[in-house]
Amino acid sequence: MVKEVETAFKFGDKPFLGFEHVTMVPLCRKLIDPTLLTKQEKEFINTYHAEVEAKTKDFFRGDELTLKWLRRETSPL
Repeated sequence: MVKEVETAFKFGDKPFLGFEHVTMVPLCRKLIDPTLLTKQEKEFINTYHAEVEAKTKDFFRGDELTLKWLRRETSPL
């Protein structure tokens, strides 16, 4: 989803556009080789996973198996 975002850069009076995550699903950790990622790429994934956990954990209250899976899959790289 596209939305206006604040940046350090200006382009006259036109706003900058960015993207907002629409689906909240962890990236498959089995398909990620952290040794191939830059520091910025790891930070992006860790930030995204923190957002996924924060926005979805309340849906799984009382379901400890799913919460355990969510915490494992969204833990920092």
